[in-house]
Amino acid sequence: MRQVFPFASGIFVVFTMFAVVLGTLTGLLSWSPTAYGLWLTLPVTLMFPSLAEELIFRAPLLLARRPSRRIAALLWATAGFTLWHVVEALTFLPAGAPVLLRLDFLAIAAAFGVAATIVVLKTGRLWPAVMMHWVMVVGWKQLFSGPTLFAS
Repeated sequence: MRQVFPFASGIFVVFTMFAVVLGTLTGLLSWSPTAYGLWLTLPVTLMFPSLAEELIFRAPLLLARRPSRRIAALLWATAGFTLWHVVEALTFLPAGAPVLLRLDFLAIAAAFGVAATIVVLKTGRLWPAVMMHWVMVVGWKQLFSGPTLFAS
């Protein structure tokens, strides 16, 4: 479908503008480009969190055909995706808690959840959301000083 890429790109640009403005205003993001760890970050972040989280939170949306179920799916996917980051911080990623538990981070996560959900529901495809997630995470880690497992 030719319309998938422009639609997903447009949604991603709107989300990115929101995330960069909010993250910059609150101090969550700071421009700090680095190439350190890029070749390891690219494949690892494609699998987790991008593909794994999209399979969990957005793939079930492909089964929602009725509008009433789509609204419920949108709410579940967004809430579940956002709360998942809190669960990560409180369980197996306590080192990430200072970032993952910030309200500005959670607002950006919720906004991404809405953006990715809209893309999946509108296109009927999961891959655009996976790619959006991947570009977002790599950009955050490599351009905006997001925490990474590969930093020294």
